[in-house]
Formats: sequence, C-alpha cells, structure tokens
Amino acid sequence: MAQATTHDGRGLALLTEKDILPQILKHLSPSEARSTRLICTDTRRAYDRQVKVLHAKCGAVSELLSVLGFLVRGCRPQVVCLDDAATSRAGLRLLRPFVETSGQSPLKCQALHLPAVALNESLAHAVASAFPALQQLKLTQAEKAELPTLEALKLLLSGTDSAGASSSERGDGDADAPPPGLLPSLTSLHLSTSPPAPSPQPCTSPPPHPLPAAWAQLLRSSAHRLRCLRLAFGLTSDDHVRPLAALSRLRSLHVGACEGSLLSPLLAPFTGLTSLGLGSTEGPLPTAALAAGLPLLAELLAPSATLDARTVHLLAALTRLEVQALEAQEAPSTAGSLGSPTGSGTLSEGGAGAGAGGGVGWAGGMGSGSASAGGAGSSSTEPRPSHSPGPSPGPGQSSGCWQLPPRLAAITLRYQAAETLPALRASPLRPLDWDLTLTLRRGRSVADDGRLLPAGEAALCEAAGFLEGRLGPASHVYVTTGRHILVLPVAGEAGPGRRNHGAWLRALGRAGVPRLTLYRFKLSHVDLATIASSLTSLQVLEICDLADYPATPLPLLATLPRLERLSLDADCWAGPERTDLVRAPFGAPGALVALALDARFRGVVELAYSRDLPGESLARLEGVVGALRGELAAIGADRERLQLVAYEA
Repeated sequence: MAQATTHDGRGLALLTEKDILPQILKHLSPSEARSTRLICTDTRRAYDRQVKVLHAKCGAVSELLSVLGFLVRGCRPQVVCLDDAATSRAGLRLLRPFVETSGQSPLKCQALHLPAVALNESLAHAVASAFPALQQLKLTQAEKAELPTLEALKLLLSGTDSAGASSSERGDGDADAPPPGLLPSLTSLHLSTSPPAPSPQPCTSPPPHPLPAAWAQLLRSSAHRLRCLRLAFGLTSDDHVRPLAALSRLRSLHVGACEGSLLSPLLAPFTGLTSLGLGSTEGPLPTAALAAGLPLLAELLAPSATLDARTVHLLAALTRLEVQALEAQEAPSTAGSLGSPTGSGTLSEGGAGAGAGGGVGWAGGMGSGSASAGGAGSSSTEPRPSHSPGPSPGPGQSSGCWQLPPRLAAITLRYQAAETLPALRASPLRPLDWDLTLTLRRGRSVADDGRLLPAGEAALCEAAGFLEGRLGPASHVYVTTGRHILVLPVAGEAGPGRRNHGAWLRALGRAGVPRLTLYRFKLSHVDLATIASSLTSLQVLEICDLADYPATPLPLLATLPRLERLSLDADCWAGPERTDLVRAPFGAPGALVALALDARFRGVVELAYSRDLPGESLARLEGVVGALRGELAAIGADRERLQLVAYEA
C-alpha cells in the first residue's frame, strides 16, 4: 500500500536564504524569477525582501493590496516607480501603502520615478511622508508639466510653499543659505521627456525638446542644493544656459544636447564636475579646454561628438569615456576661456597648460553647424554608427606617441576610423573595457562596390594589433562600413587558396576579442573556418544586418571553447530586399541541428530578424525555426539551444 509522504520544507532552504536567492534569481528570466513567489509563503517572503526596484501600478484594489503585501513581507525597495500615475489622484492612491508603512518605520527608498503631470502640492507632501530619505527624483514626460508640477517641485526642493513663504522666512532656517525643502536629502533631479516628433529629414534623429522657460526659471530659483541634474531637454539659447549657472554645487550634469557656441558659458561655473553628459551634441569637443576647465571630470558621455586623439590624455581624471570617435583634429589658432566666454584669454588647443590667471583654452565653440542636435546627417539607419568619421592622421601625425587618459577603465567609440587607433600605441599596455565600432570608410578602406581595399585590410590589422593586451573581459568589437553595402574581401577574392577576410580575422584573434559583431559582411567557408581556429577567446559572435554567410561550415564553430552565443542574421533568408519567400540557406537545417547537438558547444544559437520584416515573411521564418526546434526536441535535445529573436530596436 502506497504511503503518502509530507515535505518538511528543508529542500526549499536555497530559495529562502537571503544571500543565495539573489544568486539564483540572476540566472532566471524576470517571469521565471517572479514565479518563485508562487512556490510557498516562505519563498514569497524571501523573494519580496530582496526586491530593490518596485513598480506600483494603478488598477484594481487587489494591485494596491499586492503593493502593501510586498511591504508587509519586508520589501524595502531602493527605487519606486509609479509608472502609470497619470493624475495626482492616482499618485496619491499608489503612495498610500508607502505612507502607511513609513509611518511605522521610515522607508529608506532612495529614488522615485513618476510622471511630471501627476505631481502637485498634495502629492509632494505624500512623497515626503512616504520617502523622507529620498535622494533622487525622476519626472517623466517633463515637457508636459504645468504650473502645479513646478510649484510642487519647488516645495520639495527649496521649501517654498504655495503662498511663496520659505522656511527661512518663517524663521526656521538659515536666511543666507537656500532653504531646505520637504526632502532635505533630495540632491538628484532627472527630467526626462517623451520621444520628440520624428524628423522630416530621412535617416536623421529628431532634436530633443528645447528647455521650457518655466523649467529654466525653477532651476535657477529653487535647485541650488542639487548635486546631480539630468535634463533630456536641448539647450539652444542663452536663456537656457544662464539659469543653470546658479547650480554651482553640481557634480554631475547631463543634457539632451547643447549648441556648440553655448558650451563655454554652460560649463564655466561647474569646475567641480565629475560627470558630464552631452546627449546628441555634435562636433569636435575642445579636449585641452575640457581638461583644464574640468580637472575632476571622471566620466564624459558625448556619443555624437569627437575628441582630439592627440590631447585626450590631458583628461587625466577620466575613468569612463563615450564619444563618436577619437580624431586627429586641426589645432585652432585661438580659443576662448571656460571662465571667460568672450575669449579674453586665449590658448592654442593642445598647447601647454595656461599659467596662473591665464585663460583656459576653449576651442571657439565646436565649429559652425557642427553641434546642432539632430541636424541633417546626424544619424544613419545602421544599428550602431550614426555619423561619418572625420579626418584620420595625416603624414607625420601618426607617430604613435599619443596616449589615452591614464585612469581610463571603460571606453566607447561609436564610429571609430580604424586608422587612428594605432597612433595611440604609446598608451600603457593594460586592459580596458572597450565598446568599439571600427568603421571602414568609403573610398579609403572600402570601394564603392563593397570590395575591401588593401588599405582597409591593413588598417583593421593594425587596429587589432593595437588592441592586443588592451581588451578587458567586457569588451565588444564591432566592424562595419556604416553603409548598406555587402563587404567583400580584398579584390573580391573568396574561396580555398584565395584572400578571403582571413588576415584581419586572424589579427582580431591574436587580440583576444571576447565579443565580435560583423555588420553586413560576405563570409566564405574559409572565413568561418578561420574564425573557428583563430578567435578562440570569443564568447559572443554576431553576424548580422543582411550578412551573407554559408551554412554548411557552421558546425566548425563548436570548437570555440568559450562561445556562449552565436547570433546569425535571418533577414537574409528573405532575400536582399526582405520581400522574397523565406528559405533556409542550403545546408542550414542540418548544420544548425549539428551545431546544437555538438557536446563541445554549450551556448545558444540565435536567428535574428528585423522588427520591420513583412508579416508573411516573419510567419514563414517562425515556421522554419519552429520545425528545427521540433527536430531537436524529437531527438531528445534542448530546443532552447536554437532561438528566433528580434534585433534590438
């Protein structure tokens, strides 16, 4: 007779241990992680206690009870998001559980996200009651804010109530200092905006919303205590920049964009900045002036701008850098001063440091028309690159004596001419985390018909040589032309005994590239064999953007000992125009199944498609991949080894 057994719960110990549960959850998808809450009461409590970001949503009463339940079970979030609080009434309703909990024991939530239109005086008081230690406030859709939002934010920041009386005026503060608001710990403000209207120009990014005058006035009058300010707005006039000068305590400033001529007055007051983000600001940045005017700058994020490769080492405190490219810029003859926008002090860019009391070199803005946010030519339809690169080192310039900043730990170059990198080989040999897009330029590196020129092949080899010993474990290298053209080997040669792409692929292998993405390359059997034998450090390989590759040698990639993810373009299965009937390339079904079954390969294969693939083509593609997954399952293999995924937007 069968005897029923009971579970004493000891087998769930791993899921209820506060130090072990987060280690388990990080290997699960969000939905899988949430499902652990359904196992039993103990796992629900353990899961809720480790939640750091809590999204509270408007809806049925049960959803509010769910929020309260999280808090009762010990959830103490660091970040709370009231994503769909479209009105102040909805916001007050969502905050009620937090106010009740904080009344018993103050919550130590550090950051709150909510729509700007929901913030008014009543909600401001509720926020202060719920999160008395709040340090960061993010207001979404800030371009829609009206007077009640501004008055409420003023109350949080500076202690000025709706009647205009401040704390100091009531006798409970220092009259010489900006009065504290309802949230004295609030030192970080992020104003984000809705996506701007699409640009009428094809293949260009729309400019960000300009900073409204009401926001500028509020920042000038009430935001003196801020240490961090993030504005998704664009700064396009003096009226946008002048009010920000009052925020002299800022250590971090990020803007949606800034006209080049306004950079000097914008940055002059902020000599203590450690983090600067310039959004879609375009054109060359005056490197030496930045170094002299912002000596503590540790993070510079300007993905659409360029820096002078010859003087980038002057940014001595820099630990993180993101720019479009490093270039050999022409040295300006004169320059304005960061502290003197009129340019009374001058210093040649890249020259010796200014003497005491001399002007800091500010490179006369950024060139005519080069810094407009989202102007014509500001982006392309290529997934990563967005601008055409500038000049590369000329004769006598590429001396190899230029250096990267000495403390740099992470660098992103979004559209880097391969020819420039070797000129930085005097940099100390140490690993950095590179997010590097090597760009082959039309005419110099790639012929009009897509053939890689010998100079382009040599540039890739030299750039790869520079990277040897310099690639950190999180590095990712992309290779592209930035154009919708298939890249052929030198002289178009491919096949056994011919040139193929082998020379630069082997060079990347010697560099130890851990992640490699190839945009729109025509690869041969020999090329895939070269990848399999030479790029043994690869953890991720992506062959994408209507690439052309043979399927039959794909099983060779199982020999790559560290390969975790292989992403293959599936758009090409629908033809160059993505309108043909989807057909798996010759040998693809067998090759993909063989690769997935190979015991040496422990990763996954992703077939990637564009989100704008016609519906009929996508349906046929799903059918082809579904059949392959079914074949894997039929022979007892894990069907999840083969996945169909959409390219990231």
